[in-house]
Amino acid sequence: MMDEGGQIVAALELGALSHVAMAVRSIEEATSRLAALGFGPWTQTWDVEVPASHRGADATMGLRATFASASPIALELVEATNDDSPIAEFLHKHDEGVQHFGYQVEDIDALLARAEALGLAIDWLVKDDHGTAVAFLAPAAFCGVSIELVRKTPPVSLDAWSRRDA
Repeated sequence: MMDEGGQIVAALELGALSHVAMAVRSIEEATSRLAALGFGPWTQTWDVEVPASHRGADATMGLRATFASASPIALELVEATNDDSPIAEFLHKHDEGVQHFGYQVEDIDALLARAEALGLAIDWLVKDDHGTAVAFLAPAAFCGVSIELVRKTPPVSLDAWSRRDA
C-alpha cells in the first residue's frame, strides 16, 4: 500500500531515474575513493556558474561536476564553489552524501505545474535560451533528497555555463 508521499511521487510521473548525485567537498578526493570501489571512468570535470532562481530570489550556483556511468544510471559528483547553491546548502546541513536524484523529462514546465498543484516546493529553477532547463524540487517530500528535473529536449549542456577561465 502506497502512503501519501508515495502517491504524490507517483502523480509526478517522473519516468526513469537518470542519475544519482553525491555532494562532495572535493571531486578529486571523491573520484579517487570511488574508483577504488569500481566507479569510473569519470567524464571531464565541469566548473560552472549557473544563474538561477532560489526560492524566488536571483542567485548564481557555483559548482563543479563530473559523471561516471553506473549503467543504466549515472553517478554524478557535485562540489560547491560558492555558498549560493543547493550543494553548499546540503554540505552545510548533512556533510557528504546523496544530494539528489536526477530525471530527464520531456515537458519540464508541465511537470513543474503538476508539482506545484501537489503542493511541492521548487527550490531552484534554471533557465536558458530555450526556457526552463533544470529545476530542483525541495527534499521534504522525498526522504530528504532533492529531485532534479532536467529538460530532455533540447538537451541541457553544462558547457553553456562553463567558466572559460577556470
